[in-house]
Amino acid sequence: MLTRRTFLKLGGMSLAAYTLSRWDGWRALQPLSLPTGRTIGAVPLYDRPNGKIIGYHFPDRVMTLGKARGGWIAVEDGYVAQAAIEPMPTWKQTATLPARFPAHMEVVAPAAIVRTEANALSPVVARIAHTSQMQAVDHLSGAHGGWIALADAHGALLGWSQAVGWRTLDDITP
Repeated sequence: MLTRRTFLKLGGMSLAAYTLSRWDGWRALQPLSLPTGRTIGAVPLYDRPNGKIIGYHFPDRVMTLGKARGGWIAVEDGYVAQAAIEPMPTWKQTATLPARFPAHMEVVAPAAIVRTEANALSPVVARIAHTSQMQAVDHLSGAHGGWIALADAHGALLGWSQAVGWRTLDDITP
């Protein structure tokens, strides 16, 4: 014989299972293991391979990649030329600062913006592409990992970039 508590548990699980089985939102949930890529420059979007242009994607747009065939890759809203996409691992938006500075770092975001000051409203000095490497010479703690100071090829201060778009390269020596 079932107790009232056991009956209510089973009834609740049955109702939840029925409700979830009829929900279409499952298609929107995607595992993190799907391949992603970023656009290199402004990329035309086609309705089918070698078809009609239906729009454009801006530089550094990250998108889920579908099947590739004949030099074309299926994306969420159409097809793009395979040569216009750079494969990229899933980007975890967490900052990993080195134990000491100066340190070599790599851009893990689609792109990193370098500014004159450690302030999101300060003027832009440079835009560093995905997988580019630079030397970080200092850091400021703050929200979302803070900021890192980047040096140019001669060791002079280039500017500041948000640390969340970078990762430490411990195995590379200057």
